[in-house]
Amino acid sequence: MDKIIKIAIFAALVYGVFWVSQNVDFNKITDDMKQKMENEKTVTRVHDGRDRARQDALDATTK
Repeated sequence: MDKIIKIAIFAALVYGVFWVSQNVDFNKITDDMKQKMENEKTVTRVHDGRDRARQDALDATTK
């Protein structure tokens, strides 16, 4: 009985891996992740630029 349970679990894992390989588009996932990372970098650069511009404006008005 113990071997049957182990075989059933192994078969379920193998089927799960097979199902994922057939139904998941890994290229789309990696492209989406790359795009999100690029967008995050752009947003970070914009915020940093705005912060520097704000600080420069404050420095110019206080001196």
